[in-house]
This record gives sequence, C-alpha cells and structure tokens, in this order.
Amino acid sequence: MDARRVATGLLVAATVTVVTACGDRPAEPAGTTGTSAGSVVVSAGPSTTSPASAATVPARDGYAAGTERRTGTDGPVTFDVGIPTVSGGSPAVAERFNSSMRASLEPQLKLPDRIQGTMTVRDGSLADGRRSGVTRLGPGVVAGVLLTSTYISRGAHPTTLIGTVVIATETARPVLLTDLFATPDAGLARLAALVKQHAAAVGTVPFLSDPARDMADWIPGTDGLVVFAGVSHAEGDYRGITVPWAELKDVIAPAMWPILTS
Repeated sequence: MDARRVATGLLVAATVTVVTACGDRPAEPAGTTGTSAGSVVVSAGPSTTSPASAATVPARDGYAAGTERRTGTDGPVTFDVGIPTVSGGSPAVAERFNSSMRASLEPQLKLPDRIQGTMTVRDGSLADGRRSGVTRLGPGVVAGVLLTSTYISRGAHPTTLIGTVVIATETARPVLLTDLFATPDAGLARLAALVKQHAAAVGTVPFLSDPARDMADWIPGTDGLVVFAGVSHAEGDYRGITVPWAELKDVIAPAMWPILTS
C-alpha cells in the first residue's frame, strides 16, 4: 500500500467538519472515537477462521488460512482489526506472509502529524463485498488482502485503506508487481491500459497517474491478475479489476507464469 494514498485519504476525511453519510456508507456517530493518549495497549488474539475474513480460501498444499485479531490504542488511534494469517506448509513462507501482513497494517494505524483529532480503525470492505482474507494458498504463492475502514473524528465519512501481500512459496520472498514482467516498463504499460479498459467496461475510471505506484496492490486470481485500483469514495475508494491471464501472457516473464497461474 502506498503511504501517499493513505495520507491523502486521511487528510480528506479530516478536513470535513460536517458529519454526514456518503452513499450507503454511514458516518460513524460523533463521540465514538475518543481515546486517551497514553502508552500503546495491544491485544493480539489467536489465529482463527473468523467469518470476518470472507475472502479466506480452503486449506491447500499443507497451508491453512486464519485471522489474527489485533486490538488496542496508540495515542489518538483506537483499532480492532483482523489480519489474514497463514499456518502450516513452509514455516519460512508462513512467517514471511504473516510478518508482511502485520507490517501492511502499521501505516493504516498512523494519524498524520498535521491532523488533529482521534481515529478509529476497524475491519473494512469494498463495494463488491470483498473483505480481508487469504486469497491464494500454494503451490506457487500464498496471497492475501487487508482492508480497513478508518474514521477520523469530525470527518464526513470513513476511508477504506488496503494492503496486499504475495509471497512466493519456493523462495519465501515477496513478489512485487514489477517482478511479474519480462520487461517491467512494457508490462506495466500493458497492464495499466488493460485495467483502464476493463474498468471502463464496468463504468468506472481508476486513478492511474503513476502505474507502478497506483497498481501496487494486486493479487493473482483464478481467472487473471486482480489490481485494486483507486476509485472515487462514492465507489468505495478501491475496486478490484481483473485482467484475464490470456491478455497478459506475452508480457509476463516465463518463469513467473506457472507461479501465478498454478
């Protein structure tokens, strides 16, 4: 997740002083986000198969999906979020996935210095119903999505924030979007054009001024590469756009093809 995207979303939420609802996303009532500044109090619950993780997939190749609940306060920030987790399989892969997911949450729990007020962070979702969860378990990668809903006191509405993690099971290393292509610049350009094309087909216009940054949140799907592109708040802040694998085969690096599509 791009930190600039987080800061922009929080700034927008914080600069509005009238509390109203936006579309079908109700604003949180005033006075519910207050916390006392002090030492951090964090409770990390056990990994479970929580129903809050609607995207979680069945166990496969020795791996199982779960959720780690993290709740607590950090100064003006109060949070209660389920983080996708992986257990079993390769210990190195599971640890890398879990630590990367925890790291993905950290910027979502930060209130920028310029903003005054309190902030509440809880489980989020997209307009299509997608929630946090593990989305792929082996044999090539384990992958997942973290979605939170962030509300700043006196803001007009919550803001949805996102983080994705893709770990290669052979190396236990994160897979970045630029790793997918034989020629990164050409691959990013093709993907950006296709994302815009498929987004237009469903009546939306994604924010893609900087493809490498604005398509950084992605996961390999069954039918294609899913890019979580930024959209207007009325549409849910992000939208998953699927580009079929067949449309990308000639730009994806040959060694990456079986990893992504297995």
